[in-house]
Amino acid sequence: MKVEWGHAKSVRLTRTVAVFGLSSVLLGCPGTLSNPEDFVDQPECTGATVQEIFDSSCGGSNCHDADQPAQGLDLVSPNVEARLFGVNVTAAGCEDRTLAVAGDPDLSYLVDKLDGSPGICGARMPFSAALDPREIACIEDWIAAYQGSAP
Repeated sequence: MKVEWGHAKSVRLTRTVAVFGLSSVLLGCPGTLSNPEDFVDQPECTGATVQEIFDSSCGGSNCHDADQPAQGLDLVSPNVEARLFGVNVTAAGCEDRTLAVAGDPDLSYLVDKLDGSPGICGARMPFSAALDPREIACIEDWIAAYQGSAP
């Protein structure tokens, strides 16, 4: 049995499909997504992630590189944890502060320098441009998770 479609039925079906498709597109998304980064899997902040941040933001321009580290703080060579955790600040007037306190980013001078918190010695770091808040949060998470042995 062969079914013949009439021209009118074919046109109605085409219109129905077109209207439904257009309605789905127009009504399916009522606005824009203002925070798309919240829907993308963010990598866990590990020592390797933090090292990438230090390498790209702190090690250049003869700041905290291995050759002539500012304030004696090398942030690019291996085992950066040994140069941060439990180590006092060398800047005049801040020697009583600790660069990174294992498990406590709120007591870590490094975080204060990155945030530009009141009471820091010198300027906010890095000089060239402030870190993205997500990068600072990553460093805070890394400090909070640090248990005293190299990750």
